[in-house]
Amino acid sequence: GCHFQTHPNANPVIAAEVADKGEIRFNQERLRIALAWIASNPRAFTLLTLQRVLKFWFPYLNSLRYAIPTGILTIFSFVGLALLYRNHRQAALVFSSTLFLYPLIHYVLQFEARYRYPIFWSTLLPAAYAVLEIIRRLRGAPEPSSSDRYQENMLVPTLKQ
Repeated sequence: GCHFQTHPNANPVIAAEVADKGEIRFNQERLRIALAWIASNPRAFTLLTLQRVLKFWFPYLNSLRYAIPTGILTIFSFVGLALLYRNHRQAALVFSSTLFLYPLIHYVLQFEARYRYPIFWSTLLPAAYAVLEIIRRLRGAPEPSSSDRYQENMLVPTLKQ
């Protein structure tokens, strides 16, 4: 219900206030109000932030049809990152940095499921890696040797002397 009470697109009174003050002044005032609320309600802010973190990674949009696959994908993604870190550290760091840095603003401000779309690829690939590793282990396939693993220096062409 906050969107309809506070957003200018949904509330004509707020829209009139933005038009009257201008967007910069309106946003500066709202920022001061928000920071004052955070300073006087640190526990509530922390709890709301934790809720947004959970909602970002495990969104429930009034339907299990979306929540279950997204939750499974998220879990497999984290498992895949751990496996990837063990076998392909540089690739794991690229994916981890994306998954760590991108959602930070959404933890503090707000969450909508569509905000996760830009990084969906970076959750899908580690999840697929986890599934493939699990299948490989269930089949009893041998662990790849260190010479078979992705090496950092394979990205850089070697100079012949």
